Amino acid sequence: MSIYDDLMKINVDKRKGVNLLFSPVAMEVILKMIDSNLSESNNPFLKYKNFKDSTKYANFYEYLKKNQDVNKFIKMGTKVFYSHETKLKDNVDKIVDDALLTRNDYEMINFGNDRIGEIITNYVYHVTAKRIDSTFFMHPLWKEVRIFVINALQLSIPFNCGFEKCASEKFYLFNNKEINVQMMSCNKKIKLIKYEKKIIVQIPLSVENFNMVIVLSKDSKYVFNTSEVLNAVEKEKEFKNIALYLPIFSLDSNINIEQSLIDIGFKGLFGSMASNLLNSSEQLYISSIMHMTNMNLGINGINTMEKKGECKVNMDEKFCVNSPFYCLVYYLPKSQNAEPIVLQYAYINKP
Repeated sequence: MSIYDDLMKINVDKRKGVNLLFSPVAMEVILKMIDSNLSESNNPFLKYKNFKDSTKYANFYEYLKKNQDVNKFIKMGTKVFYSHETKLKDNVDKIVDDALLTRNDYEMINFGNDRIGEIITNYVYHVTAKRIDSTFFMHPLWKEVRIFVINALQLSIPFNCGFEKCASEKFYLFNNKEINVQMMSCNKKIKLIKYEKKIIVQIPLSVENFNMVIVLSKDSKYVFNTSEVLNAVEKEKEFKNIALYLPIFSLDSNINIEQSLIDIGFKGLFGSMASNLLNSSEQLYISSIMHMTNMNLGINGINTMEKKGECKVNMDEKFCVNSPFYCLVYYLPKSQNAEPIVLQYAYINKP
């Protein structure tokens, strides 16, 4: 299982009834920054071989820079702030308010020391824009230097055909309660896969090679596995004429990265015990992390007001997403044997 599946599972288990959202491809750069400063003998990331070998952030970053047609739909980047003070300066609050990035880049705010600024700039550039290489280490930093990271992905992609609002439907929660939710519907040709108490629906987006996947399970103990789901979707070749009903919902990222890593076994990685895991007590110390992404699903698409025409087909069956479900937005590179890159990973317990 991937580190992102583990992060989602621990939050689903601990935060019953809460909708959850984060961006794996954006979050990777934060985890790589942490990983590259841990000694080999005390590195909890070693158990995630796929993560250790991954360069998805760097690959996707380069793809966005080269593809201007896609670039207008997706913005991704990391802002890094640093200070010798325990508390960062007051103007950080204003910066956080505008933290969703407007360009595919990171941005540095210098709070005092140009030499340290150059060191951090080189480090972040190496980890993000140039390549991800866990064998690279920066020059020593004094422990008094606090690093504050804002990491964000902003996505706005229409569906390849329009939905329309319809009457509210009952949505059945795992606690045996039911609520009424606003639904939208469309008749369209889609992949719908049923197996092992799960139903998987692939919804194509208007940007080539980008899709949304909805996974509905009637098993309250179901543990989501990203690779398993996406492999099943890619193997399925049949498209069915479905009258699809989806709830309208709005989510903001709400995963506490530090606490989630501690909960899945990265004990001692943060706070006063962090120095036990670092190669040197003078290396990078990340004092605070803010990860940001949002998903507003409506009749036009994800975070978009662009209206697409409806797609009417002869209906084979009706399918209504009417109980808690997982949702992935992913990009599948064109190259042979390429792995899907997950942009957004959500669990919707209550629309």
